[in-house]
Amino acid sequence: MSYVQIRFEAINHQKSISQIKHDLRLKKPDYLRKDMYHNQFDNYIIIDKKVEDEDFFTFNNKLNRNEKYQIIKQYENHRKELSKVNLQQQKRNYRNEDSSFLTGVITLSNCINDMLKNNDITPQYLNDLFENSLRKVIKELEKEVGKSLELYYGVIHYDEKTPHLHFAIQNRTKDNKSVFNIIRKKETLSKFQDLVGEEFKQIGFNRGIKKEFTNAKHLNVTQMHQKEIEQLQQTIKELQQQKKDINDEINDILSLLKNVENDKKEDIKKLEQKIKELKNLRKQLILDIKEEKMTLKKLKLSIKNRVNKSIENHTTMGVLTNKDGLKKDIEKIVIDSLKIDVDLEKTELNNILLQQTIKEKEREIEIKDDVIKDFENTINNLQNENHTLKENTKNTTKLQKENVEQFNKIQMLKSELKDLKEENKTLKPSQTLFKRETEKREKEREISKLKDEKIEQLQQQKENVENIVSELKYELNDVKKEMKNYKEFVKSRKSEYEQFLQNRKNKNKNIGRR
Repeated sequence: MSYVQIRFEAINHQKSISQIKHDLRLKKPDYLRKDMYHNQFDNYIIIDKKVEDEDFFTFNNKLNRNEKYQIIKQYENHRKELSKVNLQQQKRNYRNEDSSFLTGVITLSNCINDMLKNNDITPQYLNDLFENSLRKVIKELEKEVGKSLELYYGVIHYDEKTPHLHFAIQNRTKDNKSVFNIIRKKETLSKFQDLVGEEFKQIGFNRGIKKEFTNAKHLNVTQMHQKEIEQLQQTIKELQQQKKDINDEINDILSLLKNVENDKKEDIKKLEQKIKELKNLRKQLILDIKEEKMTLKKLKLSIKNRVNKSIENHTTMGVLTNKDGLKKDIEKIVIDSLKIDVDLEKTELNNILLQQTIKEKEREIEIKDDVIKDFENTINNLQNENHTLKENTKNTTKLQKENVEQFNKIQMLKSELKDLKEENKTLKPSQTLFKRETEKREKEREISKLKDEKIEQLQQQKENVENIVSELKYELNDVKKEMKNYKEFVKSRKSEYEQFLQNRKNKNKNIGRR
């Protein structure tokens, strides 16, 4: 489910200035994002101008620093006016802990990020929904308190985890009543949840579920950012583990590739050696066959010469004289010829066997070539996978860099948090001159700031004292007048009493004479 919620908080004067600087980015916090799709959009500012029929005049442009500081000045002037009212009513000015600043925030579920990324909703349309919601909220607030209220500003932040709207209004009516105390009842706050829920219903969002059903604990801005930091830390740990797993997988594949490549090289080396030996053997056999053929030719010629010579030996004048001797010579020649034929057949057989061996080896080489091709294909596939993994590693490295930046920001936040905690403890002397100088400058800044604040307080006290002195002067004049009247009264009474005593004395004298 997708939810929209609204929350209010009344804060003191010091926090009010810090809140304005945070919301208007006069002071940029360290947890701002740049890695999400919606972070590319500018923050959208809403200023109360009361233009004609429009409740608010809105614009998307960035305010310059002077314009932003004008909002702080506007708030401080308004607070001074309320302080004068408080002086008349309660005989004292506002203290720093007194709240005259009411902040609110409208937040959305994380799915709004995907809606913006997928163009299901445009930033302008989302701005209109926030603006309309704020308009309705202000009207309802004025209805509840029965007075018109001043909106200091509204700002839609796109530079954090999810888009959300911060707004600030006066927390005191002209007769010095607290707006937050009027609306803080559960039934009243529920009305505002219904208002924003009705507006964002157009894009499928529902009002936040009541706490009594969910037992949810609402977080303030600091707690939300602390939770986001913890989530980022967990994400960094997961990504680091993913990187380690990917590196281990890459190392395994590289090791396998290395082994396969070494085996392939060894097999190719053996096959090349075998082929070389077979080629040498084949060359030798071809030479042997040539020699055997030459020998056979010579033997045939020799047999022919021997047969002719034997015939000549056993013939006289063309007549055969020794038939048996000729027969024996021819048999011997035939046997020698058969032996030569057998030797030749053996040589040819050896040649045939060698040819078959060469063919078998060539077939074996072809099979090895196929195996080598398979290995090469496997290696190519593994190299492609390795390339893909390297690309993924690059992306992971890039993501890791971004996460390292986030982690550094987290560390900075932790450091700031630690510094804030240590401010409440006794300050210990620093160990290095640089740290001393830094602390000295910080203290000087703080002293300067405290001086300014003290001067402002003293000026306010001076004004108060002057007002009190003025009142005391009036009272003193009244007292003087009363004292004068009283003295005259006493004098007249004394004169009357003296006259009474004189009369009585005279009366007694007259009585004595008689």
